[in-house]
This record gives sequence, C-alpha cells and structure tokens, in this order.
Amino acid sequence: DYDDDIFCVPEIAHRSVHNRRNYYQTEHLPINWILSDPKGYISMIKDVQDANSSFRPTTILLKEWRRSLKEIHGDEFQLKSFHMELIVAELATNDTSADCLTLSAQFFEKLIPYYIAQKPLFQDRANPDGFIDDYEISDKCLGILQKHTTRGRLIIEKIRSAESESEVASLIEELINTAPKYDTYVTSTHKPHKPHASYVIE
Repeated sequence: DYDDDIFCVPEIAHRSVHNRRNYYQTEHLPINWILSDPKGYISMIKDVQDANSSFRPTTILLKEWRRSLKEIHGDEFQLKSFHMELIVAELATNDTSADCLTLSAQFFEKLIPYYIAQKPLFQDRANPDGFIDDYEISDKCLGILQKHTTRGRLIIEKIRSAESESEVASLIEELINTAPKYDTYVTSTHKPHKPHASYVIE
C-alpha cells in the first residue's frame, strides 16, 4: 500500500550469530531467498510514530528488555525483535493517546494470551501467503515469557507511582536488566546495561 519496491533477500537462519555462521559455513548449506519489503515497513513505522510519539521510546525500552533475556537464554529465547516491534506498532495505532507506560503495560498483558496464543497475526507485506509471526515458540520460552511479563507489569505499576526521576531510572534499570537478580544460573560474566536517559518517563 506504499507502492515501494519488493526485494529478494537471503533468509537468515533462526540461530545466534555464532551458530548461524557455523550453520552456513561448516555445514555448507544453501541459502534460501525470500521476498522482503523493507521500504514499506519503514514507511509504516514512520506513520505509526507520527500518530503516536510514544511508539519509538516504547519499542526501544522493550527491545532492551528482550536483549537482556536473550543474553541469558540464548537460542531458547525465541521471541523475535521485529515481531515485538509490530506488536507495539499495533498497540500504538489502536490507542494513539497511549503513553510509554500504557503501551508497555499492554504489551506485557497481551503478549502471551493474544499475540502468541492467536498467532500468526501479522501478514508479511512482501508475501501475502506468509506471516511475520509464523515461527515456533517453545513451552520453555513461554515459561520464561510468563515469568518476565508478569514481573514487567509489576514494575510498570511501580513506575507509575514513583516520586522522582531517579526512582524511575532505577526501576527501568530493574526492568531491562533481568539477569542479575532474577535468574540464579546467570554467569558472573553477564554485564547489566545502564538505562539510557531517553527511557526516563516523566
């Protein structure tokens, strides 16, 4: 609907960067080519941001939350970054007045019972027969998500009642750095990220 060109790009194996390199180089497996509409998605995301300015900061915040879980669980954590972005885009479009806290709370609340339980929901712009969210999420990954979406909702409620910017920043750090306090099997090499100033919600 944006009349942008469709591209043919190599399909990326659903593995970590290290395992992906081994998958192609060591096993000498052929690369599949798929259709892609990057310009169309860029235009769509711009429209969402224009309609709701909270879309981008919410997406950045939640991708940091995902990054922390991905660092802990590796390939066992299967929730895709782009899938998350499309979920936030839909939430922001459905409620253009929603702020970052509201969108984050809606994401944590609806991720499992709707966006995962009812998937596939997001049709591939470049391929009408395909869906962006048509991929496997294991029971183990669901367990991880159940634990951390519940925790995420609780932290969002604490942020709502925070009385200072420093308290908000501390809670955001707690949200996006899931490893040190909440997963006992994390190795000592894990280095938690500090919250960026743009995450602070006034």
